[in-house]
Amino acid sequence: MLKRRIGVTLLVSMMVLLIMVSVAFTKTTLVVATEDRPLQRVISNLTPEFEKMTDIIIQYVYYPSAELRSKMRLDASLGTGEFQVMYITEASINEMGSNGWLVPIKEFYPEKYDFNDFLPSIVNILSDNGIDYGAPLQAETTWLMYRKDLFEKDGIKVPVTLDEYIKVCQHFYQPPDMFGGVVRGDRGHGYNVWRWNQFFAVCGGKYMEDGKWVFDKYIDAAVKATEYYIEVIKTSPPGGEKFSYLDAWDAFNAGRVATFIGASAKYGTTENPEESLVAGKVGYAPPPYYSNPVAAGGAHGYVISSVGCKTDDMRKLAGEFIGWATSKEMELARVKDGKEALNCTRKSTFESEEFKKQIPAEVLKALSDTLAINVQVPPTIPQWPEIGDNLGVILEELFTGTRKDIKAGLEEANAFALKVLGTK
Repeated sequence: MLKRRIGVTLLVSMMVLLIMVSVAFTKTTLVVATEDRPLQRVISNLTPEFEKMTDIIIQYVYYPSAELRSKMRLDASLGTGEFQVMYITEASINEMGSNGWLVPIKEFYPEKYDFNDFLPSIVNILSDNGIDYGAPLQAETTWLMYRKDLFEKDGIKVPVTLDEYIKVCQHFYQPPDMFGGVVRGDRGHGYNVWRWNQFFAVCGGKYMEDGKWVFDKYIDAAVKATEYYIEVIKTSPPGGEKFSYLDAWDAFNAGRVATFIGASAKYGTTENPEESLVAGKVGYAPPPYYSNPVAAGGAHGYVISSVGCKTDDMRKLAGEFIGWATSKEMELARVKDGKEALNCTRKSTFESEEFKKQIPAEVLKALSDTLAINVQVPPTIPQWPEIGDNLGVILEELFTGTRKDIKAGLEEANAFALKVLGTK
């Protein structure tokens, strides 16, 4: 009798195992290349619910932003197809779209998830030549974050111009306890160039006009922008000339820096007392300008890799995941999480009570004023990563002092751009 019971138990166990294996084999695994951001953590934590509803298993691979861009480009250009879904920014959308490495998103975005609810201006940033490639996950602009407690204590007004801003940075530069301002210096088109673009734009600079490269016409604006940038670096913590964005952000959140011209995307973490020592002490305003009041904006989202998803069936599965991950419900879940409540992309979210409860009125006012002057500064041309990376090297050399002549350096960057574009 005992042997019979053991035999039955083993048989049942084997049947259960076979069923589990069979179910596993009927499911398709999608590899999602992404960054370890707060919004991604919310999505990742809720992914088991998606897997229960579908015949899809999601495998996330996380990379720092610089490495992620390299990995995606290498995977697509070599035709490896390791990734089916990728987290992308406006810095890469044109290169990858124009090379045919992305799938137009609308064809495979499920109707039930309402693509038309996304703000058109955000969708446009993740498009190229009129083709929508990305389903937005977040949008950001550039604003001024400042220690309102320190400003009030010293009777300092919020700076409106760059000249006023530099004076404020110099006022608060009291090392080793406090520093005035902080920017990013690490080289790359999506790194020091991305933040420098804000200074370039407010100094009246442009890369393109009517589809033509015109950086050479705006060299003086580029010089002025670089001079202001270096003045901010002079008031930064040690090593500030080569800071990454996380270095700059951490320094501000640690209470070591009085001001930070940075992305609105990090609002939630700055205001989270578990992760920031300045939560509740920060004011927000449009970025200071020289001649042109603008704010450099961008957008991030999920895209379908045409290399990783060669068939329509795979693209439909990728679209199903992206639709769920960027849905109204998921965006509200991120709002409730709080860390990235500000970085919304859907009209319905901005109109929701959940959103209004999360964001104080004065912050909404600053965001509204900043979004009113929001622009995309980097050119949407496939050569931009190569051109921008070269500019980033030159800027880093100027920031560190290994290169002295600002104008000559920027003229060299322009000459390189013309060569890459084939116009010189």
